[in-house]
Amino acid sequence: MEKNRFLNLFDLLFRYPDNAEYPISQIDRLQSRLRSGQWSSKKVLSEFDTLYQELTDAERSHIKDVRKELNELRSKEKTQRKQLRSDLETATQDVPLYSIYQQNEFIETWLARKNQDTREALTEDLVEGLEKVRSEIESAEYDIQDLRQAFEYATEEEVVQELERLYQAFKLKGWHRRDLQNLHTYNYEDDYFEYIEKKLHQVPTENTFVFFLPNFEPENRIEPDDFVELIAPPGEFSVDTLVEIYPYDGEEKEYVDPDLPELLENDALVMLRVEAYFAYGANEIAFEKLGTFLDALSYADSLSNIEAPQYRDKLKYIRWSESAYEMSKSTGMTRETSERIVFPDQISSRLVDDALPTLSDDSPLVEFYSRGIHLYRKGNTGSRNIDKIIYYAACLETIASTDTASRGEKIENMITVGKLWDTDETRDILDSVFEARNDALHAGLEQPNLDAEVDAMRHSLKAALYELSQCIQDSEARTIPEFIEYVDDKVSEEHKQQVEDLGQVGIEPNTTYSFETETLIHEDHNDQEVEVRFSGKMTFNYGNGRLVPEMKFEKVEKEGDGSFPAPHGASFDIEVEDATLEVGLYRIPNSVSTAVTRDSFHHVAPWATKPPRVEVKDTA
Repeated sequence: MEKNRFLNLFDLLFRYPDNAEYPISQIDRLQSRLRSGQWSSKKVLSEFDTLYQELTDAERSHIKDVRKELNELRSKEKTQRKQLRSDLETATQDVPLYSIYQQNEFIETWLARKNQDTREALTEDLVEGLEKVRSEIESAEYDIQDLRQAFEYATEEEVVQELERLYQAFKLKGWHRRDLQNLHTYNYEDDYFEYIEKKLHQVPTENTFVFFLPNFEPENRIEPDDFVELIAPPGEFSVDTLVEIYPYDGEEKEYVDPDLPELLENDALVMLRVEAYFAYGANEIAFEKLGTFLDALSYADSLSNIEAPQYRDKLKYIRWSESAYEMSKSTGMTRETSERIVFPDQISSRLVDDALPTLSDDSPLVEFYSRGIHLYRKGNTGSRNIDKIIYYAACLETIASTDTASRGEKIENMITVGKLWDTDETRDILDSVFEARNDALHAGLEQPNLDAEVDAMRHSLKAALYELSQCIQDSEARTIPEFIEYVDDKVSEEHKQQVEDLGQVGIEPNTTYSFETETLIHEDHNDQEVEVRFSGKMTFNYGNGRLVPEMKFEKVEKEGDGSFPAPHGASFDIEVEDATLEVGLYRIPNSVSTAVTRDSFHHVAPWATKPPRVEVKDTA
């Protein structure tokens, strides 16, 4: 092949690669689909066959037997689908189903349930076999002589195939796409192929990034064991003391950026490390990692305004390595200065003990967790309720949706992983979430009031993400269906323990008791104080291994002329029999708080609610 044409092909393929066609990318996609539980035998078999054709005989040997089992399942489900469709059409010919979509959804759900045991066993075998294929591909060393031979003797199509193999070899060694785009083919002395071989054996360089975040303030300096190296509040370092955290040997750096003193004084500092082959790749990896860190911040404090990355005002950063450093470059991340979010130690502990260790774990469920907290942050920072609902629904489907699940199954799963009370009220709210999402995306409609749905999703998704992180850290599951089963078992044990704890203080399930709250005191902006005490009836409904407390607020005693607010996350003590219980509510409705303020609670009473948290606090 003519040399210039070869170099042009090299440059073209490395700048605009079709990553989806490489076996490793295909394996990643197929494993992710299997682990999510959301797969049809037809789709998986199609993707499997595409991958199979790309593998060598040695690589195929790891999944050859599974291929036979997958074909058998596909053939079996094809016959079942045909028979079920015929039965449905016969049974509903007088009253046809609303749409073909509903019919197909029912059929896919039925097939998944019908063949559940076969699918679970096949998923385990296929994921294990694909992992062996991956290991064999990753352990194989690329022989540069294959590329030289293709250049000298092969057709252009064969040269392209060899260049694609070379690109995959670089990717397997950890090269970032931005570094490969800048792998200039003319930077060599004599032998071009020797130059490529040297690059293949190049060792990545460690880079340390120091980012300055203007709208985030931890209460104290934090040095996590995972994901990031250091989190420091504003003013922790000066230009002179910054050398204390410089991680490399060598002469002290002379910092010349005029903005640096102000950045150190006013902004929080986050330090993290990445490995890359060139600066371009290091920057991209660090920015992606910072974005995930911001996702984790939003999870730690879901009511904080941790903005998503955007190309507006720029964050600043320092990049250090053993051979170079850059000062205060723009990252392309948003720099919000309107409001500083203070993270007390209690909230920071959620970040350090929960989110960051999970993100550093090697579990296959980490990709679902990472995607989940990203969508959760997008929901938290949405400017309108419908935007929040769209992202919250996407988060739910990422971490709690399986086997081409119907809406009803998604709601069941969310009740489980979000640790919600299994009530008609809960189901109505979750169903409303999907209705609102579908109306907005497919019909351009927006429901006028989604406050209850937003509150329920914010709290329940945070609980679900916490359970997913605990499941990952405890190594209890490797697929989403296994995660849902893990939480289901955990909830059953917790509810059983709650019933025992209540019994210890004389409160029996399925029995109605009177309750009275502690005095709730609030001082409004006019320095007027109000004292409120509610009373009513409470029942702990228990059946099928699930506990559902229900409260009816029937009366209120009020002293003072101040207003009584509708707080988020209300928590207070109540007296039941001779016991003191701590009750947590998502929110007190505006209608209730307004009625209390206007001395008209009797117009809205009784107000019934099912508190998401009830704990035995003390006995009288």
